[in-house]
Amino acid sequence: MLLWSSANRDPARVEDPDELRLDRRHPNNHMTFGRGVHFCIGAPIARLEARIVCEELLDATDSVVRRPGAEPVYANSIMARRLEHLPLDAQPATSVPT
Repeated sequence: MLLWSSANRDPARVEDPDELRLDRRHPNNHMTFGRGVHFCIGAPIARLEARIVCEELLDATDSVVRRPGAEPVYANSIMARRLEHLPLDAQPATSVPT
């Protein structure tokens, strides 16, 4: 059985595989969108959407932090490792860029 939830989590290939690390050495060396002939045709639009969401969120807030004492909750799935709930606290931006 192919276990999608194990992709990108091999500690021999990925340092701290269970941590969200935006400073990874090879950030594009992952299996999120597949490989070769099985590469996701929607990958460019998905990346663009993610970038726009992140830019808008960062422009609208001064800080976003995990809620103290609240742990992330992962979905119980063998198909994909994903968060079901991530408690965050956002501080609205004091001035919104124009």
